Amino acid sequence: MEHASLMDDADRARMAEIGAIASMQPAFLRSDGPWLAERLGDRVRNVFAHRSALEAGITVAGGSDCPVEQPSPLWGMASARDRQGIVPSEEVSAEAALGMFTDGFAAALGEPTPLSPGSPAHLTILDADPVETRADALPTTGVRSVWVRGTQWDVTAGKP
Repeated sequence: MEHASLMDDADRARMAEIGAIASMQPAFLRSDGPWLAERLGDRVRNVFAHRSALEAGITVAGGSDCPVEQPSPLWGMASARDRQGIVPSEEVSAEAALGMFTDGFAAALGEPTPLSPGSPAHLTILDADPVETRADALPTTGVRSVWVRGTQWDVTAGKP
């Protein structure tokens, strides 16, 4: 389900029951944050509820919705972890945030779990460990190298 941004407990239970994958864009918390509570009222507790979705057993695929938001998964991982102060109880761990943009995204594409035997060699080499890096430092973490299906890509040109 693309843009699964507002789900209540019943929605999450049904999605988990049928095995639906929730495509969520945590970076929207940065841009939408100033108006969410005003427009959603009490429903704001269920907006971009990453932790609740994961705890319900839903596979969550992290995305950016580029060009609406920055295409970098690091921005999304940072937002999933710190949530810009919006419903802090929905913050996820660094490991869970990384999983949304790796295992969750692979599942949404119908690909094997990254780094499992036989999976395509999709790799991104960063300047720092995204799990150990503070959430506020993730958006400025440098990308050293990107590999898609075993071929190194020119990061600036977006092609091999």
